[in-house]
Order: sequence, then C-alpha cells, then structure tokens
Amino acid sequence: MSRHRRIAFVCAAVVPAIAWSCGEGIFDHPPGASSLACLDAASCPPEGDARAQGQDGDVEANGIDGALAVSCEGQAPGTWRIELVDGRGDTGRFPSVAVGADGVHVSYYDVTTAAVRYARRTSAGWAPVDVDLAGRPPSGEPGNVGMGTSIRLDAAGRPAIAYSDIANGHLKLARLELGGAWALETADGATNVGGWPSLVLDDLGAHVTYTDRANRLLKAAHRDLGGTWTSEMVDDSNTSAGQQSSLAVDAAGGLHVTYSENQAYLKYATRPRSGTWTSTRIDSLSSGLWSSLVIDRSGNLHVAGCSRFASGDLHYAQKSGPSWPREIVETQADGNVGWSASLAVDDRGEQHIVYFDKGNGDLRYAHRATATGAWEKTTLDAPGTPPDLGRYAAMVVDRSRILHAVYYDARTGDLQYARRCP
Repeated sequence: MSRHRRIAFVCAAVVPAIAWSCGEGIFDHPPGASSLACLDAASCPPEGDARAQGQDGDVEANGIDGALAVSCEGQAPGTWRIELVDGRGDTGRFPSVAVGADGVHVSYYDVTTAAVRYARRTSAGWAPVDVDLAGRPPSGEPGNVGMGTSIRLDAAGRPAIAYSDIANGHLKLARLELGGAWALETADGATNVGGWPSLVLDDLGAHVTYTDRANRLLKAAHRDLGGTWTSEMVDDSNTSAGQQSSLAVDAAGGLHVTYSENQAYLKYATRPRSGTWTSTRIDSLSSGLWSSLVIDRSGNLHVAGCSRFASGDLHYAQKSGPSWPREIVETQADGNVGWSASLAVDDRGEQHIVYFDKGNGDLRYAHRATATGAWEKTTLDAPGTPPDLGRYAAMVVDRSRILHAVYYDARTGDLQYARRCP
C-alpha cells in the first residue's frame, strides 16, 4: 500500500527568503501533513475542492507549483529572461515572491510613496498596485509602510502579505479579498515591532516571525481562522536576536525559523505544533544575516546565507541530526558576497540560490546538481555603472522547475523579474 496520498495544492514563496508554498498540481503528500488555511472564509473553495489542500513550507511545498500562467515557450533551457515589474519612481526593495496557478505574485516596498506595493504577472503582463498607504502622515509626507514584506498564497490562491509598518511601529497583514480590495490587519500593535517579517500559512491560520526592535528579540504572531491575533516570544536570550528571520512549517505543523543573533551568529528555533519554542546557535562562523530556510519534499531542512557581515561568503548547510554541516558556496577576495541570499530546492532535491555580490554590485546564481554535487556559479544580471543590482532579492522554483526571481535595481530604482527555464 502506498505511504502517500495524492492531493492538489496552491503554492507560494518568500524572502529574504524564504521558505515557500506551491502552485496548483498533484503531489505525493506524506501522511499527517497539515492543510493550507483559507484566511477569508468567503473566498475558500468548497469542501472537497482539491485546492483547499497544501502548505507553505511543508515537505510538499518546496516552491513547487503546478500549471501556471508562465511559459518557457521561446526561451532556451538554462537561460534567464529578465523583465521590468515596476518602474514607478524608486520601488522594489524588500521583495517577496509567490507563484500560483494564476501567475507570479510579488510584494515589495515603494520608496517613492513609502508604501507596500503588490504586482501580479499573468499572460497579459505585470499589474502593480498600492496595498497600504496608511502610514502617510496628515502632512502628506511618506510614512514608511512596507520596509520588509513576505507574501504567501492561501488555499483559494489569494495573496496575503506580512509587512512592517515603521510609521506606526506595528506588524501588519494585508489580504486580498474576493472583490479585489485589500483587507488590512494589525498583527502586533506593540511599539516598534515588525522588522524583517517572514510569513507562512497552514491549517491553523497564519504565522509570522519578526523582530521586536524595541527589545531586540525575536517574536512570532499567530492568526487563527477566526481572525484573532496572538503573539509570543521566540528568543529573548540576547539583546540583538531575531534579525532577518526566515520561517518554514513542516508536514506535522511544526514551525522552524533561522535568524541572526547580534549580526554575529546564525541561530535556529523550532516549535512543535503544540508546544513551546527552543532555540540554539547553529553556526558561530555565520552572521545569520540574509538567512533563507527551506524544508524540502523529504522533510530535510536547508539554509543559505551570508557568513560574515563585513567580509561575507555565501554559505549553505543542511541539517543532519542535531548538527548543520556547513560549506562555502562562493568566496571572493574582496568579500561581501552572499547578501540577500534566497534558497529554493526543486523536486529532484537540487539546490538553487540567488544572492547579491556586494563587492561587484551584481546578482549571482548558484546551482548544485545532485549528479555532480558541485556548485556552479554564474552572474544572473550584471549592472553598468555604478554597479548596484540585486541588493534585495527573492526566488522560488515551480513544479516545472522554472525559477522565478525578483530583485531591486538600485541604479534605476526599479523592480526586476527573472525567469530561468530548466
């Protein structure tokens, strides 16, 4: 008898990276894995609809999507195709990406209006819109809403975005409703919270990890299916814990998060579906900055990130028992490679990373094939002068093994999208 049941699911991805969920498609789903929540009950598929199953960060949710409104027709295998997402003013920082049956979804920060923006790519192209302008003061000056975003798709394929509202010092969540309007919620209304949010969805609702800037610690907020938010401490062991967290959820509903402690150590915390958080320092040679955590289809945990803040290398580790054997993916003489790392693992177990090479100011891509075990590194997009392209990046891989990356071009102030066909 098969140890798996067959389901269909909706997917998404994140950043800095993130863990992801999936698109609509059939997948082998291990017993006991949780299903994806529908955050707006009115928009949920009817009971029994296959789209009501799935999980961001689950073992089945390696950013692997099903039939998409994205095609590789006319694009050579192994190549990247780049296109503009949004060129309005200075826009595109802190992007996060999700992929579903209706196209590619992106959230990001717009500097010009100091607001959260959202864009969806369909066969007709990109359609950017404002999500939250509420941080704008009465004077009309910008108010810094959205400096840090994380997007996921719920069971109905509708996007949810967690973001930092610096203007008011809160953590917020935006949900796209059936009529096309965005419903805005305050997830944590404490003072000076919400930094570097990372969002996942499961059958219990929504979960977000984020920095409490006032107390310099890592917190988690949880939204139940009735819309009630609660928050808890994840790590208060250090006065600078919780920077740049990356959250994932496993098949049993357990939460896993990597993050930086004092820009000096990579830490990992986990909480079972019904339990409390435990944390540990897993790498004293890594700053923990730009960490990107992924749970693959077999339940293995992978993390990539920047080894050091001042002179960083790009590093990667896969959890093995209690340890995380670490390897260097790329190092350069001038250092500063590995910023804004975003990791994805495809259905063959092959790892893909996009990252910013600060020393040369370009966006890099690393891929390790299971056949050779070696990392192959290339420049995804190289800028002109001055060089500064890819400082903020996010990536997901879909069920067809198509890679979808979004990144900020600091030279032009634009948000770019790149697609790589297998």
